[in-house]
Amino acid sequence: MAAPAPARWDEFFDRELIYTHSTGRRDTAEGLRGYVLARTVQYRSMSHQLEKACTLCAGTAAGWGTAQLDLRTSAGVTRYIQSATSGLWRLGPTGNWRLLSLHMTSLPET
Repeated sequence: MAAPAPARWDEFFDRELIYTHSTGRRDTAEGLRGYVLARTVQYRSMSHQLEKACTLCAGTAAGWGTAQLDLRTSAGVTRYIQSATSGLWRLGPTGNWRLLSLHMTSLPET
């Protein structure tokens, strides 16, 4: 995952973030940060297509789409994952959008 520099993490991810991996594993903001910085998984490429987005109320937005991930685990196993995604963003105190929740569900292989 192309993670932001540790000093800028809070600019992109809300402190109350809940991230649900395609495997069903859930992380908090700190848990995800540790996971990414530990390089448990090396994301070789990632693309995301936003299919729909809307503002729910002032300062909160939702979006839905699909993601394709090409990754390598610390055990050297290469995986290609296609997922349906849904996310929530909250407007931060400095006016930037920060990810509050992201849920990824693996799509069946075709």
